[in-house]
Amino acid sequence: MARVKILVICILCTLSIFAQDSLSAQSKLDSDWKFRVGPYFWFFNINATLERPPVPSTLPEYEESRFTIDKPFSEIKNSLKFAFLINTEYRYKRIVTLLNITSVILEGDAVTPKELIVKGVNYRLSIFFGEALAGYRVLDKPKFTIDLYGGAKMFGSSIEGQGDFIGDRDFYQKRKVTFVEPILATKLTYSFTPRIELAGYLDYGPLRNKKDLTNQYALNANFLLNKWLYIAPGYRYWLFIKDKEESIFNGQFYGFYIRIGAQF
Repeated sequence: MARVKILVICILCTLSIFAQDSLSAQSKLDSDWKFRVGPYFWFFNINATLERPPVPSTLPEYEESRFTIDKPFSEIKNSLKFAFLINTEYRYKRIVTLLNITSVILEGDAVTPKELIVKGVNYRLSIFFGEALAGYRVLDKPKFTIDLYGGAKMFGSSIEGQGDFIGDRDFYQKRKVTFVEPILATKLTYSFTPRIELAGYLDYGPLRNKKDLTNQYALNANFLLNKWLYIAPGYRYWLFIKDKEESIFNGQFYGFYIRIGAQF
């Protein structure tokens, strides 16, 4: 964890140094951009359940089990095998679009229940989720804006179980599901100064099944380094609950993040 913090600090300091001679004297630096893209790193915690993960035939008592995952990032980081997170925005006059993608792969202690680890089972959990939205800027003031969106939330997950067992050697099973749900969203932005912008995002759905629930909110501050680069630390909460037998992951990701992006 200490190495990650040091790396983030070094990146921020380097970008700040290169940005000093590029800052424009415009009254509002972000007024001209049409496209923003920013990869980011999320120090996420997990509180969720694994629904009926695959188990070997030698452990039939666990076939219909539900296991709880409640892990802080400090316990997740060593089990994180892959992470790709990116946020993009496009605007033209009052038309706004947003695409947000998160993909992570976890294995080992972070996603395998202890009672199965001691029996030789190891899980690999792959999760992909994101939002594709289009909307309209209903309020456009010099310092304050409100955007309303409609679109879809995509969620895909797969879990692989493997291990070696007497009577079921080289056990390997994989199960995966994909869902696409309609959602509504809103985003509020307030510009304190030409360099500092605060933003809040909220989405809710699905719109067709009251037993299911998907919800997300994010709060961040955009610090403009120059006309093209920005840094956005923030906090993100993401929830997905599916009332269906085929569901694999039900629960929430939450934690602080840091995004470094560009705008054109």
